[in-house]
Amino acid sequence: IEFKYGPSHSVSVVNKAGFDVCDSSGATQRFSGGDTKIDLTTVGTMHFICPTPGHCLGGMKLAVPVLAAAPSPATPSPTASPPANGSPSESPAPSPSSLSSTSPSPSNAAFKGVMVSYGMMGLTMLLTFVAMS
Repeated sequence: IEFKYGPSHSVSVVNKAGFDVCDSSGATQRFSGGDTKIDLTTVGTMHFICPTPGHCLGGMKLAVPVLAAAPSPATPSPTASPPANGSPSESPAPSPSSLSSTSPSPSNAAFKGVMVSYGMMGLTMLLTFVAMS
């Protein structure tokens, strides 16, 4: 996730209790400088607030649920080589089961939808930070 913000802002990573009452005194991480990139690598909810007085209470806070990555879809097996006797042969038509292995799994499609949602939340938070700076 990336936060872009003006000099009157910063980003603090807090626990749920700090998030709920906008208290950054127990922050596990603090960032300033206007451009903060944070890798979302731990499964669970991460809580971000702007610790500038009044900003978090005014809505400058974001809770981001981080889900485990969905497994990648299975890769199809390679096609068979032509017979050794040199005679051309026709490839059999793909069966329905082999076609389904090349389409994305429902869980992968859902994961992509969740990532789009997180991107939109990040964009909303970014726009909020920019508008208030």
